[in-house]
Amino acid sequence: MIAITRRMAAGLNFCRIVQVLLPVLKIGDTISIESGYSSPQNRLSGRGTLVQRIRVAVADDNPEITRILADILEPDFRIVGMFFTGTSVLQEIQKLHPDVLILDISLGDLSGFEVVEGLQKHNIATKVIFLTVHEQVEFIRAAFDMGAWGYVFKSRVSLDLAKAIRAVFRGKRFFPSLLSPAI
Repeated sequence: MIAITRRMAAGLNFCRIVQVLLPVLKIGDTISIESGYSSPQNRLSGRGTLVQRIRVAVADDNPEITRILADILEPDFRIVGMFFTGTSVLQEIQKLHPDVLILDISLGDLSGFEVVEGLQKHNIATKVIFLTVHEQVEFIRAAFDMGAWGYVFKSRVSLDLAKAIRAVFRGKRFFPSLLSPAI
C-alpha cells in the first residue's frame, strides 16, 4: 500500500498523483490518500487503470457472521464499518459514507426495516442490501417496498453477495437468484 498524506497531496488532484506514482505501481497495489474524514481506497486493475473500491458496511447481530462477511468481501471491497445493532448503524453510518450497507433483517435491538426507515428519515443515500435467512416472498416484497436495492439469502452468500454489491453500486436492483424480479 502506498499512503499519501493530505499535506503531500495538497494542490494535486488524484489523477496527477496517480500519474506521478504510475511508474512504481504494480497490479493490485492500493493507494490510500489521507483526507480529513476517510481514506478513499483505489487499486490498479489488470489493464493498468485505476479502480475505486466500493465502500461497504456490514450489519448483523452475530459478530462471527459479520467478521466472516468482512473476510470474504475484503479482497474486492473496502469494509468501512461493522455493526452489531441497528442503533449503532444509525449512529455511525453518516460518518463512514459507505456506498452499500449489507443489513440483516433480524438485528437485536431494531429490525433491518426500522434501520432503513431511520436512514431514509435522515436522507442517507447509502444503498441497502438485505442479507438474511428469511426466504419468504413476503419479506422480499417488504424489503423492496421499503427501498432496498438488493436481497440476498444467507444460504447463497458465497454465490450472490459480491454480484449484488456490484449491481447495486451500478444502480441496479438485485433479486435473489432463485426468484424472478416480478415478485
